[in-house]
Amino acid sequence: MTVTVKNQGSRDETSTVAAYYYNASKTFALGTPQVVTLIPGEVRNVTFTTLWNTAGVKYGFFTVKGNASVVAGETDTVDNSRAAAGTVMLTNPGDANGDRIVNSLDIGALNGHWAPAGGAPPWSLGYNIDFDPNADGYINSLDIGVVNGNWGKAW
Repeated sequence: MTVTVKNQGSRDETSTVAAYYYNASKTFALGTPQVVTLIPGEVRNVTFTTLWNTAGVKYGFFTVKGNASVVAGETDTVDNSRAAAGTVMLTNPGDANGDRIVNSLDIGALNGHWAPAGGAPPWSLGYNIDFDPNADGYINSLDIGVVNGNWGKAW
């Protein structure tokens, strides 16, 4: 996830930038907050690459949000927090098509995005992590194994 921050003030400012996933009942941090110092007018992209640890998290829909801490003397704080457009769905491993059940339709979805190891780099084939349940960078028989291991699970 990338959060874009801008210093709209007239002096150097240091802020802590964080990223979150949240729903009506809980908020989860995405990685470690990062301290960023910007000169006046500077715009910077702050990238969070840590995978979201979903152990124990109930399946559902989440909003992604970026937040910059308030700096000394700041009076306009309305834009310090911004939610991304749309939502992220957390579902069973192997639910490649997002219909909330792991079944043969998911195998069909994986087959439509097949990118086996040893071939062309996955990004050159339109790689999409949504179709890579084991998140190893390739869509192949190992992912079919994830579907088979979660067959019939639904929420």
